[in-house]
Amino acid sequence: MKRFYLRYIGKRRNGAATGFINLIYNMARYAQIERLKLLPLRAV
Repeated sequence: MKRFYLRYIGKRRNGAATGFINLIYNMARYAQIERLKLLPLRAV
């Protein structure tokens, strides 16, 4: 993913933006792993 700069005023807004960006990255990464079938098989 790209590098970014946060230009919000206040720690709360920066924290919320960082959290949102992390959430989106994790969702995109999970979709990629699922698409490439890299998830481990579960042992029953």
